[in-house]
Amino acid sequence: MSTDYWDKDGVKHTPKFDMKCPFCGHPPTKVYVRMIDFDLSADRKNKGYAADNIYACGKCGYSGMLFGLAVSEQEYESILMESLKGD
Repeated sequence: MSTDYWDKDGVKHTPKFDMKCPFCGHPPTKVYVRMIDFDLSADRKNKGYAADNIYACGKCGYSGMLFGLAVSEQEYESILMESLKGD
């Protein structure tokens, strides 16, 4: 599963903005994908999952720009396995 778009009803959607470095305006590049799992309820029985693309600017060095994507547990596991293959 790609983290560069989200799929809704079979349609691939991309972020509705042109990402630019807030300091120099240069287009950033994706550095890595940060995987997050979190509790949705106090009893910790319901979990949420997300994949955040972390971007950095190759011109001035600023990093920390991200595009977050909520994912299902199965998508989370699939992305995590794909990212571990690259190591």
